[in-house]
Amino acid sequence: MLELAGVFLAPLIVAAVAIRYEKDPMVLRAAGFADAVLTSRWLPAACGLISALIMAWVWSGSHFIPNVADESAYVLQAEIFAKGAWAQAARPLPEFFEQMHVFVTPFLAAKYFPGQSLMLAPGALVGFLPIVPLLLIFGSGLLIVALGRRVTNGWMALLAWAIWTTARANLRFLPSYFSETTTVFLWLLGWWALYDWYLRPRRGTLLLLSACVAWALITRPLTGLVFALPAVGVAVWSARRRGLMTEIGYAVLLGAAVLLIVPVWNKFTTGRWTQTPQSLYTKTYIPWDVIGFGVDSTPPLRAMPANQAPEIQAFMGFHEAHTTGHVPYYIKARLSA
Repeated sequence: MLELAGVFLAPLIVAAVAIRYEKDPMVLRAAGFADAVLTSRWLPAACGLISALIMAWVWSGSHFIPNVADESAYVLQAEIFAKGAWAQAARPLPEFFEQMHVFVTPFLAAKYFPGQSLMLAPGALVGFLPIVPLLLIFGSGLLIVALGRRVTNGWMALLAWAIWTTARANLRFLPSYFSETTTVFLWLLGWWALYDWYLRPRRGTLLLLSACVAWALITRPLTGLVFALPAVGVAVWSARRRGLMTEIGYAVLLGAAVLLIVPVWNKFTTGRWTQTPQSLYTKTYIPWDVIGFGVDSTPPLRAMPANQAPEIQAFMGFHEAHTTGHVPYYIKARLSA
């Protein structure tokens, strides 16, 4: 909280001093220097680098190892992709290799959609897995400043970046192998492309927006959908207003090409073009882990190992409590948060 208070107070203190001593030559020189910094070309990159260094320092406390089962699943799949495969053969004694969110039989692969692990694969190839998440954090910090400065001013951009970099949720999720690192970057880059397309319609920025939307969909489908609906709506509206609907066709083709990764991934893991590993994993191990209210009583096809039962029970508790009667409570709690 102290750092956030400082972030909010610093511009106010500077402004108060500038108003009080606005004609003082030293204050004028300082104000000129501040304006030069806030409008400089290198400011977004410098802020992006600071963000990456802060997150790397936080992450180094755990020596860059996966700390959560989800991360381990993403890393395993990235290593499989780095070997040029979609999945590997089943483990000879699967009971000894069971882990959450991963198939150990009839094949070895993670359940998650492939976007995040494909992003991590270059890090697995060079032997330093954190490299891609840290580059994405650098890009996100850069884009927050660049976007903020583009639509408001340098002070507001710097304030937004400082709050974002020190936010507790970001310090928890970004220095990791979680897919949020990728989707944060894709949203920001997509917003940049959308704003650019809105101001100066060019095919390149529209294709960039399409790639961001599609990759978000193959990384975290619901997060990607929430991003896609308004972004695509604005892009199509802008194209129709300017008589550029043919450009939308190119964007659709590129987006479709990216989305085709999913059925190929399905075929080379589950053996069926239409069945994702995530849906098969849910049906096999945790049939109650679906969108809806209450708990589905359908029995799993394969029991989870006993050492994973406590964590599974904790997740089941969320579903048990999520009933229609509790909707007003959840709305109030989330709005207040």
